[in-house]
Amino acid sequence: SKEEFAKKARKQTDRFKISAGRLTFNHINVKSLIERNWFIANSLKIDRINISAYRNKNDVRKYVRAKSVQQLLKSNPIYTVIDSIDIKNARVLYEEVAQGEIHPGNIFFNEIDGVITGFTNDTTLFSKYNMLEFKASGKFMNKGGISVHYDFPLNTEKMVFNCSGKFTEVPFSSINPMLEPNAKVSMRGGVIDSMIFSFHANESGSKGKMKLIYHGLKLEFLNKNKKSGIIQDILSFLSRRLIINEDNPAKNKPARITEINYSRDPSQFIFNYSWKSLLSGIKPVIGIPDNKSKKKKE
Repeated sequence: SKEEFAKKARKQTDRFKISAGRLTFNHINVKSLIERNWFIANSLKIDRINISAYRNKNDVRKYVRAKSVQQLLKSNPIYTVIDSIDIKNARVLYEEVAQGEIHPGNIFFNEIDGVITGFTNDTTLFSKYNMLEFKASGKFMNKGGISVHYDFPLNTEKMVFNCSGKFTEVPFSSINPMLEPNAKVSMRGGVIDSMIFSFHANESGSKGKMKLIYHGLKLEFLNKNKKSGIIQDILSFLSRRLIINEDNPAKNKPARITEINYSRDPSQFIFNYSWKSLLSGIKPVIGIPDNKSKKKKE
């Protein structure tokens, strides 16, 4: 089970469960597969793929450097060349139990259609011009629309990639299944009209730009300690009044464009890396202070 997985692994780790309704390969080179153990195909079509990932941060943490997508691809023991991988009606779920908590928070993407090109571990094809690319569109939490584009240069084994994308018509409340149990924050109102982002990521960190347009944001800090309810209510009130920006753009002002700037945790895989990069651009737009920056200044 997902609760027992990390105990068997003897460390905190992601547990992945992957299934698909149908896999269809076109134009496989059967002779090369049988004689040389080479897998060469023109295309692969995947229908109804489901990917779920689970992590419990209460488990013992052992700091191991996460592998890059390029390393995972090149470590495939079977020589592989697939010109294109078409994905239809996919669903991706991520669950995380925060340290000190019992129940997991979750986010998911559904109705995903996408295509992957450049899927190969043939090092003779690797140059600065060769890219593993992933383009997809779908829904976020079964609500708003999302489109995303990743590209990974294949002339390196390091964690290097570019990411860009767009969210549209996403209610802030749709993020609550992750925020409420893990961050003790609840989005009580508001809609993301659009969020356009682009960033470059490498071994040390990510940098880029974000334009987040939204209106009517209402945010509440949930009470972590029931004994200090009055104090928590006051803090919640002050946070709403003095910090949180309810709209972007504000009345008679231009839209705020923020920097994506995140220092990478080498032990985390690309999913966490991407999410934390986006969060670094979201926080200053909304008005949530960056605790790391504050500590540096102090």
